[in-house]
Amino acid sequence: MEIKTEKRDNAQIILVSGMLDASNYQKFEEDISLLIQGGPDKIVFNLSNLEYMSSAGVRAFLKTNRTIKSKEGVMVFCCLKPFIKEVFEIAGLDVGFKIFADVESAVQFLDA
Repeated sequence: MEIKTEKRDNAQIILVSGMLDASNYQKFEEDISLLIQGGPDKIVFNLSNLEYMSSAGVRAFLKTNRTIKSKEGVMVFCCLKPFIKEVFEIAGLDVGFKIFADVESAVQFLDA
């Protein structure tokens, strides 16, 4: 699992690559916590390079959402591959989160 960040307009884009599962979700949570600590309140998770996500990854995103909401922020997702989209649907994340086809649409939503 690898995380890269990019600032675009008023949003922080976080590109997650590789696999997010029980072997690395704690590191993911730690890395994201450091990124959002006192930082941006508008986050776009770009999952275009995420190859696999287990239920541990789902929990990590839910925990991250609680943290961001506690700071009155918002997070959205974009660029989900079919398998990741299926995981989101099974876990009900597609109902609780905004999901966009591309980064530009996600950023526009956050800037509105």
